[in-house]
Amino acid sequence: METVNHVFDLIVIGCGAAGIGAAIKFQKLLPTAHLLVLEARDRIGGRAFTDTKTFGESAPVDLGARWLCHNQPDNLVRAYYVLSDGDRIDTDIYGTSTMAIFDEDGTPISEDLIKQVKTIAEKLFSNIKQYPHDMPDVSMLDAIHKQHIKIDNEKMQRLLDMWLSFTENHEASDLAELSAKCYAKGDGDLENCYLEIAGGFGSFIKQIAEQHKLPIKLNTVVTHIDTSTQFDGLIHVATQDGCYYLCKYVLVTVPLGCLKACSIDFTPPLPQWKQEAIDKMGFGLHNKVYLQFSSVFWDQELTKISVATNRFKFYFCIPEARIVVLHIVGSVAYELEHLRDEEIVEQVVNSLRIIYPLMTDPIKWLVTRWGSDPFSGGSYSNFQVGNNNETLKKLARETHDGRVHWAGEHTNYDGTIGYVDSAFESGHREAILICKKLRQPKTMLWKNIDNSTIIVFILLTIFSLSPNILFYGIPIELPALINQLPEGWSLPAIFNLISQGAIISLIIIFLLRHLTKSNSYETITIIITLLISVITFITLGLFWHKTTIINNISHSTYFLLFSFIIYICDYSGSVLFLTYFDRYVSIMMRAYFLGDGVSSAALAILGFVQDSEKTQCIPIIIGNKTVLTEQASSLVFSVRIYFFILSFIMFCSLISFLILSITKIGQDESNKNDESIKLINISDDQIDEQHSQINNKLYFLAMFWSCFITYGFLPGLQTYALVPYSHDIYQKTIISIEISYLLVQIFCAIYSNITIERYPNLVHIFNIIGTILIIYIFIIAKMSPCPPFIDSILLGGLISGLIYIIINGLSHIAYILLNIYFHKVSGEKGLFWSSVKVKCGIASGAIINYMLTVHFQLFKERFPCHDYVCS
Repeated sequence: METVNHVFDLIVIGCGAAGIGAAIKFQKLLPTAHLLVLEARDRIGGRAFTDTKTFGESAPVDLGARWLCHNQPDNLVRAYYVLSDGDRIDTDIYGTSTMAIFDEDGTPISEDLIKQVKTIAEKLFSNIKQYPHDMPDVSMLDAIHKQHIKIDNEKMQRLLDMWLSFTENHEASDLAELSAKCYAKGDGDLENCYLEIAGGFGSFIKQIAEQHKLPIKLNTVVTHIDTSTQFDGLIHVATQDGCYYLCKYVLVTVPLGCLKACSIDFTPPLPQWKQEAIDKMGFGLHNKVYLQFSSVFWDQELTKISVATNRFKFYFCIPEARIVVLHIVGSVAYELEHLRDEEIVEQVVNSLRIIYPLMTDPIKWLVTRWGSDPFSGGSYSNFQVGNNNETLKKLARETHDGRVHWAGEHTNYDGTIGYVDSAFESGHREAILICKKLRQPKTMLWKNIDNSTIIVFILLTIFSLSPNILFYGIPIELPALINQLPEGWSLPAIFNLISQGAIISLIIIFLLRHLTKSNSYETITIIITLLISVITFITLGLFWHKTTIINNISHSTYFLLFSFIIYICDYSGSVLFLTYFDRYVSIMMRAYFLGDGVSSAALAILGFVQDSEKTQCIPIIIGNKTVLTEQASSLVFSVRIYFFILSFIMFCSLISFLILSITKIGQDESNKNDESIKLINISDDQIDEQHSQINNKLYFLAMFWSCFITYGFLPGLQTYALVPYSHDIYQKTIISIEISYLLVQIFCAIYSNITIERYPNLVHIFNIIGTILIIYIFIIAKMSPCPPFIDSILLGGLISGLIYIIINGLSHIAYILLNIYFHKVSGEKGLFWSSVKVKCGIASGAIINYMLTVHFQLFKERFPCHDYVCS
């Protein structure tokens, strides 16, 4: 593979109107920057192409775009053109003043009947415009179906269908596919004023590019774009001819049809929200059949001929070139692309002969096939059922950490779509954005970030303290509690089961989604969750030691009840906190994991400072016997103070979130995950289908299994596997696990090139290692009160503790890598389902551990101050 020994600031893929517009603007803003435009064809202009060979230079014909549809002063394309004598301007290309209309049998339609049909059609379109926006979207055909079927006159119905087909011709798709809600939205607020350029629209676009001397490389088909870190932070663009190019930014301007065909591979893959938008957006087909005759057989004053038939309905006339142009769109256009040119021409001629029986055979013809063109895949975009302006915004939104930008008529969310000027405008838009990024000084990391970004990062980090505090805050205190609460060694297993019963909150969130159809309660739910956790930690500090007698057995009812509430908050937060980060640019995901690491360090420090209770065996005399009894040393600070500190940390997270949610500072507007978007961006009837589309079932399974063994099953074994060696080893191991989380965060930050995309099997290897190690822990716990190396407490404790730390460390690396991957590939949905798998895995592991530990009593305690004979 040949490497182009140069690093470009920007590579534009595609030299159609969008690529040309972007390249011109980029050169103007950064004239010294290194730019390259790669074009797959042997010409420029894309779908704007003027043919001057078939009928000669005196009769240029546009195979694609023919009109500058918004001939207005503020049109970016119009600014480059100076009117000439041969140009034509028309305010209504479907007007009847120069149009002859015939019935399918060739008889002319009277003007009175035309007026009647026009009135009916205008009423139908008015009904479509008034279609209620709170109703589910339907096709334009469905929206007018009831009024349409009331017309029982066949001739009138044929004529009405022909009139409706003008919209199909304009949108390049059948009415049965076009959105009723978005009718005429593709034209924006502009009034159509059509400018037909004498020398051809395609020739004009080509002249614009040539005038600016753009650095264009033709016959270069891009096949792969790689933004992974293996190229020192540069983007690797590979082409079909075996070359590859390196650049800082890429602008993809290829037609939507090429994107639908996945003609370019991406590493990492496109995010799911992007791929869904590509698949969802409508892309029509508009072909033309040019027929040239030896003489003009129609009225030379006519510019259009329309026929009330179900097939070939709309012709344009070019009398000076003796040419008739048939426009074919939608399903008919797709059908004809399977025929040979001669077969298509024969059908068209036979249709015309019904109207003009004396016409001769054409002497030349030209048939377009945009649908089968590998570099277009169709003609232009439109709003099909289910689409809206949000789809355009997703198509325009940059990907791959802001280094891959997107332009084209299908991305012009601030204006019109489907036009050459739409594409040109979108190219301008992205060129400005890329230039802003390139102008930023590339010095130290924090010097390249403005103050507001730093503030947002800090606030998000403080907010991100809460998930880890909710999940690990209580477990890290268990070593101080097992000797003070009646459950004893079984407390971790019982606590784990009770706390994971909070999975009910996930069910509530799903029900909320079904009832509200949106995430309109997301912000207030997070606030309530944080507020409840603050209050609960205070209450837990006050009443953790309270017990109740049930069936003559003492139970830690208060502790378990308030722990359950804390984990209700944890489960609710798990599917809301992480998905909330989809409102921000990708780098802010690092704030989440940084907060996770900082909170781990805070918990570890609290544990070390508080220290564990040291058990001493004190001899006492009972009657004639001397008995060893257990006496525990006091903690540096009480359990109550510990829970009060956790409450304060949660309060800080609450304040940070309130600032973020009220000010909305730093939120990515192009990725508005706000109150108007679905909770998981999917409708009820699509949830299973789109969940399966995430093509990451193995990775979701890996996340489930990792959390099952590490956070669900393993915690219930900790007393039986660690306490036999010493209570101090148990406490220090739990604290060391928290430190390992912080070290994992640092490791993942330093070695950010370790990704799922680059090492796809790494998390599976970690799971296999973790599973093997947990089997060893299980064996140790099963051998309690005489685990291996009990005679060498230090060695046995170190081995068991180290295994615990390794299992948790590997699982946490997998957790980080998988969540970053899901965010890149699937956005909010990926993070949502990842959180669901995490909690389901933990709950499943906790249930199984409880059954083994408490119900079947598979493990035995080693009581302090008791002599054991371990052979």
